[in-house]
Amino acid sequence: MKNVFLIIGGLFFLNSCQFNEKEKEKNTYEIISLLIDKAGRPIKPPPPPEGQEPFFTTNQIDSIMKQSQDVALFPVLEQEKKRFVKDDSYGEEFNNLLKKLATLNDEVLIDISKIEVPKAFKLDIVDTLLLKSDKRHINKNYDILIYFSNISFSDNYTKAVLSIGTTRGYLNGSSAIVFLEKKDGVWKIVYSKEYEIS
Repeated sequence: MKNVFLIIGGLFFLNSCQFNEKEKEKNTYEIISLLIDKAGRPIKPPPPPEGQEPFFTTNQIDSIMKQSQDVALFPVLEQEKKRFVKDDSYGEEFNNLLKKLATLNDEVLIDISKIEVPKAFKLDIVDTLLLKSDKRHINKNYDILIYFSNISFSDNYTKAVLSIGTTRGYLNGSSAIVFLEKKDGVWKIVYSKEYEIS
C-alpha cells in the first residue's frame, strides 16, 4: 500500500513539473513576441528643429513605420552577466526577480516557430560565426539584431524581468532591463531602463 502512495505521489510530482515547464515556455515566447514587436519596429524620424518645416510628411512617416523589418535573433537566451542594483522604486517583488536574474545560468535555444509577430517582421536566427567575423554583418543583412537574457519569472507567472539588447549595426545599439506584468492573460511592459548605449 505504501508503494502505491509513493508511485501516485511520484506521478503527481512529475506531472506538476511538466506543467511548470510548459507554462514557463508559453510565457517565455509570449514575452519574446511582445518585445520583438516593440523593439523591432522601424525608428520614427525625429521632429524638425523648432521653427523649421517638417522633413517628412505624415504619409511619409506612416510609410516608414509600416516598412517590413528583417529581424535577426541571437540563438539563445543567455545568462545576464550584469549585476543590477536594488532600486526601491521597482518594488520588492521586481527587486527579488532582478536578483534572481543573475542566478539563471541556463542557455535556452530559441525556437523561432513559437514566436508570434506581425507579418511585417521577417525573423531569422543570426549566424554567430558570421557575426563574429564581420562586424558589419547586421548592417549588410538585417534591420536589427535582438538579444534576450534568460527570464526571471515570479512563481505564478504574473511578473517577469529580463534584459534585452538591440543593435542596428556596428556601434549602433543599446541594452535595457525590462519589467513586465501579466494582467488578464496579457503581458505588458511596466518599466524599462536602458543601461548601455553604443
